[in-house]
Amino acid sequence: MHEDLLDFCHLDCQHTGKNLARILYDILKDFNIQTRLYCITTDNAGNNGTLVGELERLLKNDGISWDSSKHHIRCLAHILNLTVKAFLNKLKIAAPSAEQQFMDDSDDENVSDEAKAEREVFNIDAVNEFH
Repeated sequence: MHEDLLDFCHLDCQHTGKNLARILYDILKDFNIQTRLYCITTDNAGNNGTLVGELERLLKNDGISWDSSKHHIRCLAHILNLTVKAFLNKLKIAAPSAEQQFMDDSDDENVSDEAKAEREVFNIDAVNEFH
């Protein structure tokens, strides 16, 4: 696989989907590759949905059929990252209370070294509840 950076420019305008689509369209035209566009991969920012829709319209004006609903790929790594963050935000994590820490420390006298080691490996602050 080979990739090249076609352009890197300062944007003096707002980063709206329409503005980004116009800039991308102009770059495609500058390199005469607008008929060769297959897919666009983006994160889930709202302006990217607008970008691909507007790009579809601009290409259609040139007689180029490009279906944004089929050729817009949302980045899986970004989706997974957002999903994991949402899940972790639902966990209520808190440090052990002083009472719990005291109880854990006093229990150590009656616990085998193997059990202590296992508890250390899986110790992740107290999880209060899941939603």
